[in-house]
Parts: sequence; structure tokens; C-alpha cells
Amino acid sequence: MKLFFMGSCFSTEMHQRATEFGISSFSNPFGTIFSPMALGETIEYIYNLKIPPFFNYNETFHCLLFANRFQNSSDINLSEQIKQHLLEARLHIESSTHIFITLGTATIYEHIEYPQWVGNCQKLPQNQFTKRQLTFSEISNSLEKIKFFIPKINPNVKLIFTVSPVRHLRDGLITSTVSKSLLRAALYEFCEKNKEDSQYGPEYFPSYEMISEELKDHHFYKDDKAHPTEEAIDFVFERFKQTYLLSGTN
Repeated sequence: MKLFFMGSCFSTEMHQRATEFGISSFSNPFGTIFSPMALGETIEYIYNLKIPPFFNYNETFHCLLFANRFQNSSDINLSEQIKQHLLEARLHIESSTHIFITLGTATIYEHIEYPQWVGNCQKLPQNQFTKRQLTFSEISNSLEKIKFFIPKINPNVKLIFTVSPVRHLRDGLITSTVSKSLLRAALYEFCEKNKEDSQYGPEYFPSYEMISEELKDHHFYKDDKAHPTEEAIDFVFERFKQTYLLSGTN
């Protein structure tokens, strides 16, 4: 068994626990990716082994699809860095048995000069960006893109989706709740529509519901009231372990 985790910071938490459990695991080669659009785009780049476009600001090249470390004063060096990560990610997907994708938020940022939305603002000035919520249709199209490209890389992998239980309180409680609701509704429709497609998925794993509805107590959030405690994440991973690692479904 080999796991590939991709998406929000909750993916990294699950990856760390899988590694501690003794399971071969790989996580977030391009850093945390919160939105389904960025995830779909990234997986397409992994499949094609193609370098995303850069944005040049103050003589530094930024790949705004990926995390903050993907910036460099040399576009050649940045291209080489990304090329190596794309190849590494593709090789890991090809050899994985399960791919676990965590959707963090339906809120995206669009750069005023850059030709499209971004996956990461990379600490550039805030006045360079506008913010909006993805539509239901945009989320659904992104999920379909993920489902389209993953089997092209590995036709035998089991594809598992979840919604991160981490609250995005910087956007406000109402916006965070709407964002999670959009993600959850789109995933429900997506999984229902595709449940007969293949024995390998896609499936939904209810991380979000386990913490928000089953544990359902502020005690299970850290002091910032946004991130689940270690105890809460352990609870979710135990269910994940029982479902996929010990149940014989692998």
C-alpha cells in the first residue's frame, strides 16, 4: 500500500500519521493547495509535465499556482525546480494505491495583472488581488478535471476526497461556512454521479463531518478556534485507518 495526500494542510496531518503508522506516504509536493480549481490545474500540469506560467514582481519570478517557496530570481532555475517536482509527483501517483484529496476552501484570489486566479498569493501585496467565491459549477468542473487526469496517470488508484475540517476564519465565520457548504454539496453530487464508474472510486471520506458534527465541541479546536486539536485529528485518522488500511478494501 502507498498513499498520496494532496490539498490543504489537513492532508499533511493525515500524511504524517500514515507515516507514523508505517505506511509509505507522500504529501503535497507543491505545498498546501486549498481550492479545487488549483488542485485540478496542478494535477493537469503533473500529467502533462508542463511548467505553469510565472509572474515577475520586483525582479523575482513567482509561480502563483504553488506555495511560497516556488519563487526565484531566475526563471530558468524556477522552471527546473518545478520540473523536478512535477516528475517526482507523477512518479508517486503512478505507484500509489490510494490518492487522498482534501478540499480546503471555495474562496479564491485573482491577480489583477496575472492572467488568471492564483493558488497561492506568495505574500505579494494584498492590493494586487481580488477575492471571490467559486461557483458550484466551477467546483464541479474542477472535480471532473481531477477525475479525468488521475486515471490517465494511474488507472488502478483509489481516489478519495474529503473536506478539511479547518475553519477559514480570516474570511469570517459566514464566508467559511458557505465555502465548506459549497464544497460539500459539489462533492456529494460528484460522488453520487460517479459511484458506478469504477471500483476504485471516487469516494467521499467524512473528515469534516466527524469533527463538526460527531465531536461537535470547541474542546476539539485549538486556541485559534480554526484548527482541530491533535486529539481530533487522531480521531479522524483512526477512522481512516479502519476504513482503508485495516478493512481489506485496499
